[in-house]
Amino acid sequence: MKQWIIAISVAVMYLIVSFTFHLWTWSWVIWVLYAGYRLLENKMNQGGVV
Repeated sequence: MKQWIIAISVAVMYLIVSFTFHLWTWSWVIWVLYAGYRLLENKMNQGGVV
């Protein structure tokens, strides 16, 4: 459930930044950070050392 809350929060943040500041070309950074977070979390859950 935690992952869904984070994913929805990231999507809402993306839309707010994009619509409010008209930063469609730069708002992809939010998705890159989220992907990095997910990758790190996945490695940690598998017991891998990051």
